[in-house]
Amino acid sequence: MRNSEGEKKQNKNLKVQKGEETRALLLNVSQNLFSRKGYEEVSVEEICRQAGVSKGGFYHHFSSKEELFLELLDRWLSKLDEELLNIESQAKTVEEAISLMTDFAGYVMEQAEGSYGILFEFWNKARNDEKIWKGAVSYFDRYRKFFRGILEKGIQKGEFPPFDLDLFSQMMVSLAVGVFLESALNPSERNWKSSLKEMIAIILSHFKKERT
Repeated sequence: MRNSEGEKKQNKNLKVQKGEETRALLLNVSQNLFSRKGYEEVSVEEICRQAGVSKGGFYHHFSSKEELFLELLDRWLSKLDEELLNIESQAKTVEEAISLMTDFAGYVMEQAEGSYGILFEFWNKARNDEKIWKGAVSYFDRYRKFFRGILEKGIQKGEFPPFDLDLFSQMMVSLAVGVFLESALNPSERNWKSSLKEMIAIILSHFKKERT
């Protein structure tokens, strides 16, 4: 009886593992296809064919190609979220946290060269699909709130003087997105990692000047 229960548990675990592997495979294959061909040119049939997965298997994990597309965006940004929270928790000061986050953003720009295709597809598709647009916009709102919270802590700790938190959190998000986009379109123009760091340093120096 014990062996029977043990076998059932083992079979269940193997089934779950296989399901996770299939889901990851579909995501990886679709990201590559979307990057090379564009969202509209890629069908569920082609994703399944490239992944070696049946359409039934696809729809077991995703209700539509659109849902899979949003999952790709969430997967990429979840890694970013995790690292930002890790930096914030380990930094001794808010200024140090912002500086480390800037370094990390520069690293992301350096490593994202192969991901630009899918990112441009997200932005392009968001213009024409309300569901994807809402999904993409929600992340901008989330990062504005995230940076607002960090800046607010800086004020509470006495590192920064009181200022318009909404304005400056918006400015930080807009700056990061703008530099990221420009680095993708014109990577050889300048050292974008260094440029972003200098821009953030100017913002922080403004805070220090206002405090004195």
